[in-house]
Amino acid sequence: MKHTPGPWRIRRGTAHLSCVEVEVQDGDSVATVYDGVMGIDNAEANARLIAAAPDLLEALKALEVLFSPCVRDSTQADWIDRARAAIKKAEEA
Repeated sequence: MKHTPGPWRIRRGTAHLSCVEVEVQDGDSVATVYDGVMGIDNAEANARLIAAAPDLLEALKALEVLFSPCVRDSTQADWIDRARAAIKKAEEA
């Protein structure tokens, strides 16, 4: 299964004033982040991170393709492995 295509954006929830919605262009919600004990500022920060997920995944894939042939040491290899693991985590069902 594929994720809902981006771009995603945030808006204050209308049903609950103590939440932030992550929605797609047609207004459908892909996530609701409640403030809970951390407060609305934390909920907004978490919602921004969720909203950035499609863009982050696309950028990470491009960087992995671009830099994997250029690995020269174990530190670089570790970062490529971490990028591949994050991509796999995002795309596995």
